[in-house]
Amino acid sequence: MADGTIRLHPADNVMIALQDHAAGTRADGVAITGPVPRGHKIAVSDIAEGQEVIRYGQIIGQALTAIPAGSHVHSHNLGMGPHSSDYAIGSESRPLPRPATSAISRSTVRARSIVARVPPSP
Repeated sequence: MADGTIRLHPADNVMIALQDHAAGTRADGVAITGPVPRGHKIAVSDIAEGQEVIRYGQIIGQALTAIPAGSHVHSHNLGMGPHSSDYAIGSESRPLPRPATSAISRSTVRARSIVARVPPSP
């Protein structure tokens, strides 16, 4: 993140600009080929036409044209291809561990809508 970008998942072939980037600057070892506004995607490697674009470790679309490393990735070169791919949305979600103690407290509603909090039992 020191270079103004973030890659959200190790499998991603795009990184996200955390600030505006000018052509010729470098981010994550990649030379940026043109201006990229904050919040937009930058290709971290060459992406062939039709190749899947990966963000969050998930397929977010396919390259409409070849996208060289360092290029701005947006609606002009990113689209949806055939829906025969398994997008595996949520495939890496895992249940959270249960807390050792209950974080839920009991409350009592009293007259005039005043709520008395009762601490949780040990």
